[in-house]
Amino acid sequence: MHNTNGRRSWFARHKVLTGLGVFAALGIIGSAVTDDGEQTPAATPSTARPSATAPAAPAAEPEYDRKYVAALEAIDRDIVHGKPDKAQRRGENVCTALESATTRDAQIAAVELRFTSPDHPTGFGTAKAERILAVTVEHLCPERELITDDASSTPPADDPINAPNVDAPRVDIDRPRSCSHKWWC
Repeated sequence: MHNTNGRRSWFARHKVLTGLGVFAALGIIGSAVTDDGEQTPAATPSTARPSATAPAAPAAEPEYDRKYVAALEAIDRDIVHGKPDKAQRRGENVCTALESATTRDAQIAAVELRFTSPDHPTGFGTAKAERILAVTVEHLCPERELITDDASSTPPADDPINAPNVDAPRVDIDRPRSCSHKWWC
């Protein structure tokens, strides 16, 4: 029903402000209650400011393997570049990439792709990448195997698919073949 004298209450005239006020009140009440349902006292100016004698809370230190980071810094300090947690994540990423790497070159490429710095935007080169790879496997993923050059280039003797065929005729690539069909040659 309408008020016949034309005057409505303040809350009825200011619906938006009333709604905002209700949400603000609920927010204040909700923040005063902790997770277990107990109410906490409101912060007073004396408890809100830390005292000069109270020790500051230690900052959360990022998680990383100190021996791994030290081994990387022994190769080149720019590998870690002052960010040990980032170097750790890059090493873990290399370990994941090693699951699908089938050649030594693929393993080295995984390292060069992931370990970069402002001074080395395309990686640290093959020699350092091999050392980074060895350190990473040693410290972060010892279950992975490093592929050696010998293992990737020479097929096993009992491999019938990749074994060299000694009975195959020798083909001289420099000598032109005679061919009766021009589209075939």
